[in-house]
Parts: sequence; structure tokens; C-alpha cells
Amino acid sequence: STMSREQAIANRLDKRKIVIQNLNAAQELDEKLLYGEDYDGGVFTKKSILKATLKLTETTADQVFKKNSKGKMSRVGSLVEVRKIYSYICKHYTPYSLKDIGVIHYGKVLYTYDHSTIIHHATTWGYIMETEPTKRRLTENIIRYLKCQ
Repeated sequence: STMSREQAIANRLDKRKIVIQNLNAAQELDEKLLYGEDYDGGVFTKKSILKATLKLTETTADQVFKKNSKGKMSRVGSLVEVRKIYSYICKHYTPYSLKDIGVIHYGKVLYTYDHSTIIHHATTWGYIMETEPTKRRLTENIIRYLKCQ
């Protein structure tokens, strides 16, 4: 039996839907592979915030989070700032707990820092942004960059 014109159109639309679904699934898989298991479909994952913050501050995860022989992270001001920005954005733009924000998987390396430090970083960065326009702009640029991903 010959197919009616309506059926032919319906079939074409169904095929198109399947193609789109497959593309979406492939893209999601790509993102899971890129961001790891904590990928939740949104742009603001810990991993994406960290990547954007490191990129726009031109630093590396090792510089920012690696602990020295005494078990302390770098006290260099510009590196402490990167940790503050990361903490601030995570706290204000994601549902992660403070404990979660302090656990950072990057590549094969695991960095951890204390939840009380996270709250301190996030709070002080909020004040810093109010008084220093360049720091506020940097933070806004990172957030804008995240939204464009």
C-alpha cells in the first residue's frame, strides 16, 4: 500500500527526532567524559568553574591547590585569590555543600581543603569585590565565560 503524504511527513519528522536525540546523547556523553561523573547537565559544575577560573587567571591547578611539605597551600596572594574566586562562584552558583566544594578532582589528582576555609574565602571575596572593581570584573568575566560554554 502506498503511504499517504501525511504519513511520509510524519516518518521524516520521526527520523529527524531520532537524529537529534542521538546528537544530544553523544554531546552529553562527550561532556561526561570531559567533566567526569560530577557533570549534571548545567554549566556550573565544580570542574567547569575550576577550569574557567584557572583559564582566566592564567594559573594551573597545581600552582593553586598543591600542598607543600608542611601540608599547606601556597600563600602567594594571587594564588590565594584564585581559591577565593573558585570558592565564591561555587558557593553562590551551585548547590554543592561546602565540604564538596573543598574536594577537587582535577585530572588524576585530588586536592582537598577545609569547609571552614571555603566559607571564609567566599565571604572575604564578596567584600573584596565590593571595594575593588577590577576583582569584581574578573569574577563577572569568569561567570560570563561559564554561561557561554
